[in-house]
Amino acid sequence: MRITFFDPADIYTAMATGTLDGTEYGSIVAMTSIGLEEVGHYLMQPDYQIFWCGCYCISDNTYNTMPADLRAILMQGIKAHTLDMRTTYMDMTGEALQKFFAAGGQLVVLPNEDIELLSKKGLEKMQEMKETDDYCRRAVQIIEESLVKLGRG
Repeated sequence: MRITFFDPADIYTAMATGTLDGTEYGSIVAMTSIGLEEVGHYLMQPDYQIFWCGCYCISDNTYNTMPADLRAILMQGIKAHTLDMRTTYMDMTGEALQKFFAAGGQLVVLPNEDIELLSKKGLEKMQEMKETDDYCRRAVQIIEESLVKLGRG
């Protein structure tokens, strides 16, 4: 087995032709949005994505030269969008799961020992990433704090 990156537009065809045995393409919402329930009938649980969050990118130069009032507006807009998407995404997840099951999909639940091993290895890798730079150190800190809040740390 090997990991290969595919353009999202090619995933469906690759799965349909057997070029690709399986995929990780975000959430069940993302997967059913491109019809993967038609060519992939197994969904691994538990979800590694505990909840949806957006990814917002802006260059350092742009952000650092924005007036403070525009930065505040940007941050409030991102927070509002994230809250709206979180509630919307829950409904979308339910609809996507119904679509998946209607196409004959089945859930495959990983055994606890596999989940524990994957979690352990992921946490070890995060500790390595902490040493990369201040940005990674802060990102790992945020993840660790979130894991504690979710009862997983």
